[in-house]
Amino acid sequence: MALIKWFLLGTSWLFLSNDMYGKVSLKANCDLPGQNLKSFNVAKPKDCREACTNNQKCNGFSFISGWNKCFLKVTSRAAVEIRFFSGELGSNREVASSGWDIDYSGKDLKKIPYVTDGKACSIACIKDPKCKAFGYISGYRDCWLKKTIGKSRHKVFWCGQRT
Repeated sequence: MALIKWFLLGTSWLFLSNDMYGKVSLKANCDLPGQNLKSFNVAKPKDCREACTNNQKCNGFSFISGWNKCFLKVTSRAAVEIRFFSGELGSNREVASSGWDIDYSGKDLKKIPYVTDGKACSIACIKDPKCKAFGYISGYRDCWLKKTIGKSRHKVFWCGQRT
């Protein structure tokens, strides 16, 4: 039987489950780079954590809400704190709406690496006449400019590692 504990760690909840393969954490606003064992769709981050917990080869996982995609990891590096910030431009070429943990679907125009923050990403979008929306991934500092505006959806990155 699993021993379950929740801890408040800064602004995120950290969840530990102990089973026969060891503890696997669950943390919001993080990604776990590394080699994928496999990926599949699940409804919630806890389902992804459970799949890792029950797979002896799994050393960690990443889950992306909005896509409901789970990536089990064979190998992993240090977790990266990550959040998604995005927005769309209005007809006046100014930011009409923006926010954290939101993703606008739509066709990518281009990726700009090493952008300092979401505001800098929005400015890059304003300066590009083809840009209609943008998405910024903190932690990786990637800015994605979009040439079309799609539907907005809630998106949070989750990760966990076996200890």
